[in-house]
Amino acid sequence: VVKCWVEIIPTSIQGDVIKYDIEKRPAVPLEVRVCVFDTLNIKMMDDDGCSDVFIKTFFDSRECVKETDTHFRCQDGKASFNYRLLFNITHPRKKNDYTLNVQAYDRDFFKSNDIIGEAKVDLRQAIEDVILTKRPIGLNKAYYTKVLKQLNKDLVIDFKDDSTFWVQLITLDKNGKVEKTGKVRIQIDIYPKSMAEMNKVGDARSEPNANPFLPPPVGRISFSLNPLKMFQQLVGPA
Repeated sequence: VVKCWVEIIPTSIQGDVIKYDIEKRPAVPLEVRVCVFDTLNIKMMDDDGCSDVFIKTFFDSRECVKETDTHFRCQDGKASFNYRLLFNITHPRKKNDYTLNVQAYDRDFFKSNDIIGEAKVDLRQAIEDVILTKRPIGLNKAYYTKVLKQLNKDLVIDFKDDSTFWVQLITLDKNGKVEKTGKVRIQIDIYPKSMAEMNKVGDARSEPNANPFLPPPVGRISFSLNPLKMFQQLVGPA
């Protein structure tokens, strides 16, 4: 496939007067803000019926890999994070480097971490729209309804509210069949770097903690003088 641009020039204009700039388009810096909120129905990976869950995100090139902190001893599939991950990228990018990978892992200290599942979010259209409009764009329900859904009728995003949505995690079982292993709720905003500098936000839950404000996670292990309560938190239901 060959793509080219064509310009129609009036005959009244001499051809040698027109000068064309065919230099490669300069890279435009962007900031992608990914907020990881919580999970639903995360698969329990340990024999005692728990998972020590953390979320890893990156683009296909893996030039920058970001992780949340860990929700230790999650027993009900509802891991909580409220954690912001910031990516500094440029556009244009490599052909397949517009896809954000979202992976959930079970953290292990004495062996390699076990992957629970993975989801992919294609951000090509949103990034191109940010470049075109020179304004920040959030992957929210309004943008999905007015733009993304019109361009791709098969695209289905499961929104919890106007700004956050669930991504379905999948993996392959021992027989090579697709297995659903839970959901992760995220929010994605893309900013021109100049506008991101004027409206800074902090990594994780650090200051400035805004747009959105991220409170401390819930459902984590808490210290207690009650030995039965501590035992219940540390030892899985199995």
